[in-house]
Amino acid sequence: MQDNDITKHRPYLYQIGDTFATQHGTMTVIDRSRTYSNHVFRKQYTLQCKKGHQYTVKEAYLKAGRLKTCKKCNHPVIIETDPAFASWFVDQTIPRTHPHGSHDQADFYCPQCGKIVRGKSINNVYKRRQVPCPYCSNGVSYPERYVTAFFEQLQIPFMHQYTVRFTRNQRRTHYKYDFYDPAHRLVIETHGQQHYEPGAFERFGGQTLEQIQQTDAEKARYAVQILGLQYIALDCRRSDPNWIRREIIQKLCLYPLETVDWHAVRQSANQSVILQMIQLSKQGYTQKQIGEIVHMNPSTVCSKLRKAQKDGLYDGITPQLLRREEQKQLRIAQQKAKEQKQAEQRERAKAAHLRFTLLCKTCGQAFTSALPENDRCPRCQKLEALQQKLLNKYGDEYEILSLYSNCRTPLKIRHKLCGQVFHKTSNELLKRGCTACARRQRAKPKKPSISRQQQSKEKFFSLLPEFERRGYPYAGLPFQGFGKPNAFRCRHCNQLWWTTANSILKGRQHICISPCRKKTPEEFVRQVYELVGDEYSVLDEYQTAFTPIRLRHNTCGLEYLVSPVYFTSTGRRCPACTDSRPEGILNDIWNQKCADVAAFRAQHGHSNVPYGYQVNGYNLGEWLGDQRKLYRRGRLPQERIQKLEALGIRWNCKEDDWKRAYQEVRSYLQAYGPAHLRKDSSKEERRCYYWIQDQIKRGRKGRLSQEKLALLRAIGINLDYYTEAHFNAMCDKLRCFAEKNGHCIVPIDEGIEDDEPLGLWAQRMRQQMVAGTLSADRIKCLTQIGLPSSNQAARFQRKLAYLTAYYQKHGHLQIPQSYTENGQRLGKWINVFRVSYAKGRLPAEQSAALEAIGMLWSAK
Repeated sequence: MQDNDITKHRPYLYQIGDTFATQHGTMTVIDRSRTYSNHVFRKQYTLQCKKGHQYTVKEAYLKAGRLKTCKKCNHPVIIETDPAFASWFVDQTIPRTHPHGSHDQADFYCPQCGKIVRGKSINNVYKRRQVPCPYCSNGVSYPERYVTAFFEQLQIPFMHQYTVRFTRNQRRTHYKYDFYDPAHRLVIETHGQQHYEPGAFERFGGQTLEQIQQTDAEKARYAVQILGLQYIALDCRRSDPNWIRREIIQKLCLYPLETVDWHAVRQSANQSVILQMIQLSKQGYTQKQIGEIVHMNPSTVCSKLRKAQKDGLYDGITPQLLRREEQKQLRIAQQKAKEQKQAEQRERAKAAHLRFTLLCKTCGQAFTSALPENDRCPRCQKLEALQQKLLNKYGDEYEILSLYSNCRTPLKIRHKLCGQVFHKTSNELLKRGCTACARRQRAKPKKPSISRQQQSKEKFFSLLPEFERRGYPYAGLPFQGFGKPNAFRCRHCNQLWWTTANSILKGRQHICISPCRKKTPEEFVRQVYELVGDEYSVLDEYQTAFTPIRLRHNTCGLEYLVSPVYFTSTGRRCPACTDSRPEGILNDIWNQKCADVAAFRAQHGHSNVPYGYQVNGYNLGEWLGDQRKLYRRGRLPQERIQKLEALGIRWNCKEDDWKRAYQEVRSYLQAYGPAHLRKDSSKEERRCYYWIQDQIKRGRKGRLSQEKLALLRAIGINLDYYTEAHFNAMCDKLRCFAEKNGHCIVPIDEGIEDDEPLGLWAQRMRQQMVAGTLSADRIKCLTQIGLPSSNQAARFQRKLAYLTAYYQKHGHLQIPQSYTENGQRLGKWINVFRVSYAKGRLPAEQSAALEAIGMLWSAK
């Protein structure tokens, strides 16, 4: 405990106001504290950067020199770096607390359909600039879906995303081809617009147009020269079915095109996978069968159907479920009928006070029962149960020679293996077995011990003929393991590639991501005109393929937001005119939620549903928030707007709340004046006080409109925070502080009770002086008062002046550590300077100034 006390009183290595240089400017120590944990006192420092970010670090962290940057400046939040991306979040507090590189999961709004997509990684959505909504896109480009539908109609076996692995520069890599026809030895590539015009994703790490075209040329050469395959590239720069159909007719003449129903191909390419899975499930298909039809894993089908059921698109009722429910109800009815019949028999026997004496057909003993049809005694039933337990545990080793009475009466038992006859209870027999040779003491035949690794090796080499048949003979390199990559040689290209045995047996191919590219705004406008003519107008400037842009449908006049990649590649157009969702189901769900709002209004007298209000298993407040967002985006139909307004829904709750609070504060100020407003007054006065303080802060930061500023000034709220009068008043406070203390090194918590603390004001003035954003007149005024540009430099100059006076008086600086003069701890300063110098933390200019007045760095 004595050591702990010593640790507790050890001096701090750093003082309040000390600064540390980082990659994002300097960080200043604004507070110090000690914490007690594990019987040890640890010193901590609170640091603050120029932007006002604060966090606490340990002294060992600073002592080791690990402070390199401000964590919050190095990873700024989303609302500061990308406000457009912040509007995609359902919870608007996340972009104010998380950076765009966070791997936390969040809920997003789909930019195209407005649906909420839950549980997606923030980093993945930011990099891709795409919300993976399963209701708008299948994750496959429209040209690939069109070619897939073409092959499926001709019933041609093909491989989608065919990938070959090879080694280049002693590194394993691969090429991916969109389609592979083994029968014709043909690979097909569907090249979108990114293969012909400048790209758009260089800022996200994507490839340029030159890099994409170079990769295409290498893939074509590799397919023709190395693999010996035919190579065809379809020009799909326009996601138009007529354009893709003409490309197929021109370049895929080897297929029987005269039998193709192009209308059916187009319908199959435009079909929503989610709705197709729901329809197949309703028809009675299993999840495995649905996965084979839509080319998905059964587990993926299950998860997507559960998501659709959660969102209200699917009720989960299938023919299999109905049959199981009918069978369950039938079993329950039969069981109830049987129990009812037995209960009636018992009641009749009880009423007649009758019990029947019956003779067991198995053992011949008599027993009594209330049921005359029961012909088996309970002892025989228990004996059969015991024999079944012995059979499960020991097999056919024991024979019971006596009748069963109860579990405490010994039975006569013969062990068939050794011929021993003994008496034991049923419990002892089950626990220990035969007295002479218990089962657990008998020698067990030893099985040949084969290690698991040897078994997997034998299994692997037994499958070598199958690998050879599939075209991938084993290369003969050392065996790595059955589930680990081994070296195989491709029969087509004679190249070595590493993969697992399961990948070959299950026919898995490799994955390669085709990079996206960038377009100029003029190119996007021209592309929209080539696709739809004058039917649609582009209202915003094109930025990236996944940044939502506002379009206007000139036919119906609707303006809506849509990602350019969805508009150009998926063929989706105006949601009011081409909505392919089941309107009946959605309208019923929407009307039911309106009925819940009406019930809330009848119960509470208003329609201001809180955001977290739950009803019928869903969040009614969140649903109303979605409707308000659709209203602001212009995507809510007029009849729905009228129905919600009839229920008393307010479209702009924040503005209405602000006006209501303004009228309340105005009435109070007119009645009592601002002098009665205090933090420790009544509840109504505190509410008015904090509202006024919040408006003042918003006005200082420029977050209030000119109309609101005029209204606040009209009721006497002063928002002129940076006026000359306010600056002069704070300068007067600074002069009083300097006259009282003899210096202008203002602590950060000075005047913390005031509306404008003097410490914070002085810190802001120093920051503006260093940044050069303060006017010359104000800098001159502050310099005359004595405000330093850095508290740390000012403290050192004060200490240097005291040490210089001591040296002139005594002729040396060999000051004891406990020496104090006029309240100044000169001995402790000398010790701190020596420690900092020994650790290499003392700046060169400070060490030179101390040496100039006779400083000796070693006390000896």
